[in-house]
Amino acid sequence: MSQDMPLPKLSTQRSAIIWISVVICAFAIVQITSFYPGYLSHDSAYQWWQARSGEITTLWPPGIVFILQAFARFSNTAPTALYLLHCALYWACAAYMVAQQPKFFEQTLALGVLCVFPVVAVCLPHVWADVALAVWLLSACVLLDASTSLRMSDAGSRWVVAIAALILIGCTLLRHNAWFALPPLCWWAASKWRLHFPVFAINPDHASAVRNRSNRFTALTAGLLFAVAITIYATVPRWVSKVHADTWAITLIWDLQALSVSSRQVLLPKSISADTTVDDLEQSFDRVNAVTLYVKSRAQWVNATVGLSAEQKSDLIAAWVRAVTHHPLAYLKHRSHVFLKMLGPKRGVERDGSADDPGHVQFKDNPRVEFANPEALRFARQWIEWLKPQWWTSPIVWMGCATIFLARSIWLRRASREHRALLCAAMTPSVYVWLSGMLYLLPLFVLTPTSDLRYALWPTIACVSAALLALRDQRAFRAQL
Repeated sequence: MSQDMPLPKLSTQRSAIIWISVVICAFAIVQITSFYPGYLSHDSAYQWWQARSGEITTLWPPGIVFILQAFARFSNTAPTALYLLHCALYWACAAYMVAQQPKFFEQTLALGVLCVFPVVAVCLPHVWADVALAVWLLSACVLLDASTSLRMSDAGSRWVVAIAALILIGCTLLRHNAWFALPPLCWWAASKWRLHFPVFAINPDHASAVRNRSNRFTALTAGLLFAVAITIYATVPRWVSKVHADTWAITLIWDLQALSVSSRQVLLPKSISADTTVDDLEQSFDRVNAVTLYVKSRAQWVNATVGLSAEQKSDLIAAWVRAVTHHPLAYLKHRSHVFLKMLGPKRGVERDGSADDPGHVQFKDNPRVEFANPEALRFARQWIEWLKPQWWTSPIVWMGCATIFLARSIWLRRASREHRALLCAAMTPSVYVWLSGMLYLLPLFVLTPTSDLRYALWPTIACVSAALLALRDQRAFRAQL
């Protein structure tokens, strides 16, 4: 038996296609024109300057720089082209998710969810690596799902799966922690690839042997795909970069600052800061942002953005392990606060962390960028500012509701043993996407240096997309009974 049960084809009803296209295009046009040419935060402007100058640093993986360099061949304002690409990818994926729903009610529900989606509405206007990662991962998921749901030829499906696999590999060059999201999607891509090899068709006389061979092939292919992705992440940034930053150190220094304030003793090694004091750490401590330390502190600090020496790295890691071991409750309290603020509503930057950065930072000799439609932007900003503090717009609410719906779908269909194979097949796409979001989210409890909303973008999109795939598959599952 194939791992994937037959899925419904994309709706061919002319009226459904027309109304979905009209509504999606209307929302896309309003969103694109209102924020055009997109926001340029300091990070975005700095990466644009790297693309223009070639002075690349491992402070970020170089994926965005590569894309900006490619767009620079055709446009003097490459970030604008990247903003348009991100918007096009998201709205194309939204159109697919809506059109996949079998009935008008489900289509309307999916359309409402994806067009109002608060986290996307806040983050999508930015030229951020977090946005790039989210829309490219979503695109890969849509391609993997479409390779069977659109009932292509075997050759066409193999090409679609291959493109999705290349996207997954490329995603490791967008964010340092992108690889956490990949294992379930690599397995999904490998299982899709396996489906289009006749040698793995189930023969009733040799079902067990074929199934075992099929599972080994999937595991080997998924492992190879993930290994290639990790290799690309480990080698390419250091190969092309002139400055090798130690980004991870910022989070460890912040943790040590929090534990120093809590314990009223300096826990940071002298090689990181030789002259800091408890009072200095306390007055410069920000509960939701690590970078505030370097703005408010009067002490001298090593610059992790240009790299640490081997001795500094060793001292920092040893001090962090020792501090966390001796003050575990204070550490958990600090990290829990950062994590929950990241997932909660954004009522204020100082209190809850940043949600957006609506403007254009002028960095060195980058060309100046101006908003094209100030009046439309003003109305759009009023909408965004109203959304940010609402409890129902927070990532934790959207992820929680989507996860509950997905769990309920599995629970209601667990009924009998003879239906378990159909249940497994029906829920496979949803579970892969959901797992990708969760595997990306959970390490942020330890890794995130701020409570910024953007870090929760892919987990939130993944959970909502998984719920919509489960909604789509309900009727397909019932049809098989």
